[in-house]
Amino acid sequence: MSEPNALTWEVLSDWLSRHPRPYWFFDLDGTLIDLASRPDAVSVSPDLIASLERLQARFDGRVAIVSGRSLADLESRVPVPITRVGNHGAEFRQGGARWVLPLDRRVQDAFDRLRPHLRALASQYPGAFLEDKGPTISFHVRHLRPSEANSARHALQRLMAREAGLVMRPAQACWEIRPEHGPDKGLALETLLGAGGDDEPIVFGDDVTDEDAFRAAARHHGLTVVVGPRRPTQAGYRLDRPSDLRDLLHRLTS
Repeated sequence: MSEPNALTWEVLSDWLSRHPRPYWFFDLDGTLIDLASRPDAVSVSPDLIASLERLQARFDGRVAIVSGRSLADLESRVPVPITRVGNHGAEFRQGGARWVLPLDRRVQDAFDRLRPHLRALASQYPGAFLEDKGPTISFHVRHLRPSEANSARHALQRLMAREAGLVMRPAQACWEIRPEHGPDKGLALETLLGAGGDDEPIVFGDDVTDEDAFRAAARHHGLTVVVGPRRPTQAGYRLDRPSDLRDLLHRLTS
């Protein structure tokens, strides 16, 4: 994986001129909006909402936010009738349709056994907290010292070793606990493109979990953009910060 190229206005305009049916895929936190100290502390500005509405209209509804947040959380924070995908592809809202990919009973039982142990572990580290989203759970360590975060990681790994069917994946200052063979953002992209025929993906993300979408988009000869400094990455292009992406969308849709 080489260093991604800078995504400039000229690069984006040229790509759009050669790809008449782009399907826009965005992560939310760290991509469209700046990261906050806690997931419930973020805000989505009216200007960004307006840009997404105009993008939706210009590209005939081919716009989706694919996030690790729950679908209910996404719908409350982004009240725009675009496609919203929560829990890394476990929950979908597209137009008037809403569907959830069910968890295997064995996986659900593993989550139920694990939850009290996760709550107890989080209580041992002041500043750590759980975000229970149903099909996935995030163990946040943003406010821990590096030594504490490392200790918490080892404790999580010991807990996870007891439960088959679940995996622990790194994300932005947290650990995502998810079904081992469950959905991911790449499968979400494939699902949404499946009915699109000639649609070509353009994907923006900042996190390790967005790499699944970058890989899937590459199979469709899409444009992939990592937002922020995280490396290595499968993305072909980069933007330095979420405000750069917001500026591009504002310019494109004004």
